[in-house]
Amino acid sequence: RLIGRVAATLFDPAATPPSLLLPGDRAVFDPIGPAQLAAFEASRKRSASAPAEPLLKIEKPGAFTLVQGGPRHGLGALGVGAGGAMDLASLAVANGLTGNSPFAGALEAAIVGPDLLLLADATFSVPGALAETRLDGKLVAGPGPHPGKKGARLAVGPIRGGFRAYLAFAGGLALSPPGTPSRPLRSGDLVGRAQEPAPRLFTVPHRIRIPREGEIELRALPGPQWDFFTSEGRETFFSASFRATSQSDRRGMRLDGPQLDLSRPSDIPPEGTAPGSVQVPGAGLPIVLGPDRPVTGGYAKIATIISADLPLLAQARPGTMIRFSPATLEEALAARRSAT
Repeated sequence: RLIGRVAATLFDPAATPPSLLLPGDRAVFDPIGPAQLAAFEASRKRSASAPAEPLLKIEKPGAFTLVQGGPRHGLGALGVGAGGAMDLASLAVANGLTGNSPFAGALEAAIVGPDLLLLADATFSVPGALAETRLDGKLVAGPGPHPGKKGARLAVGPIRGGFRAYLAFAGGLALSPPGTPSRPLRSGDLVGRAQEPAPRLFTVPHRIRIPREGEIELRALPGPQWDFFTSEGRETFFSASFRATSQSDRRGMRLDGPQLDLSRPSDIPPEGTAPGSVQVPGAGLPIVLGPDRPVTGGYAKIATIISADLPLLAQARPGTMIRFSPATLEEALAARRSAT
């Protein structure tokens, strides 16, 4: 139940500290009238101004399209996750093809891509999962880079052979400040160009990995609660196949398959989580955590997928069969170096 509203900005990533209230602070509430609240709301709307240079107008948003960049760390202690693109390798390739830094802002489109109107000249690229892309109705061949003129219409169709495509533009796209609410793009939204340095030639060292039909294999390290599981449960995790379900999003992917037997209750005091953490609630079925996961979790984590394999997981569609194979820390570090 809500008892009232406050005329105050509780979180501002540009402030030091970003959070108005910190653990141990005491708050006193003074009554205000409707006029004072309206004045505060008006000032907040003025500060949330339109992008300085609108680059795109969303005509059709597709199934689930977001503006995403690289993870932004440093606010986890305040309960704000790092977020970022699901497939960082595809994001880096898209940006590299258009001369941006690897983790500049770009569009992340799942299932079906968007239809866009270019409001300024822009070079673009579309790597990641395969998707039919048309510029003013003409098929665009290959991931790019491709030149686009002001007033052109860019359409990204259904995504095939993977789950997410990335659409990058020279100069990058403006990202919302970390910790602020985000939502999928809607028809009529304007997306601004970021104040990135002038586009320049980048090498593109990252490899895009798209799951083949059937089954994928993900390498994983034992998790912090590995010993919560019976020997049979641990053996099952690394020998059985699990199916990616439709109950999946950027927070996590639920898997279906054999239950993982626990030797003690799965509930634990809340502790930090990481991308690729495989937590197992009491029912015994694993959930792989994604970039928008809660910063803490209260279930036992049997394993952590190595970072080099997370892009492959990001491209897995519902119904994909997943197997886990054991890896050492040395193997995980070597795979990360070879992937980038």
